Amino acid sequence: MKLKNFLDICTCSSSVYFYVDIERGILMFKKIRKIIGSLFIILAGLSFVGLGIWGFILSLQILNYVGGFALIVIGFIFIPITYTVAPWYAVVEFNNFFPLIISYGGLILGYIFGLLGTLIIGEK
Repeated sequence: MKLKNFLDICTCSSSVYFYVDIERGILMFKKIRKIIGSLFIILAGLSFVGLGIWGFILSLQILNYVGGFALIVIGFIFIPITYTVAPWYAVVEFNNFFPLIISYGGLILGYIFGLLGTLIIGEK
């Protein structure tokens, strides 16, 4: 039996065709949801890694400008402190918000993409 349009599906003598098409549609919808959610989670990871590295490089540039190579070595030893304090130092000392936006904005953007991805996937 060849179905031409939606009305033929609804008016066919057996409701088996209609049920099978709904099942296929639900399965396809779940697959598409999983793919789109996974893409958002991948974007979250890329945001964390890419903007995190960029923010760390900007923090090291700030340390280089302020204290030279010795401060860069100390910054590598204390990476979390460097990543946290150097962008705020740039805001206070140089009135430059760019390192702060890259460092903390990248974290916020990554969290938002990750949250959207897990909400779109929707499985518990």
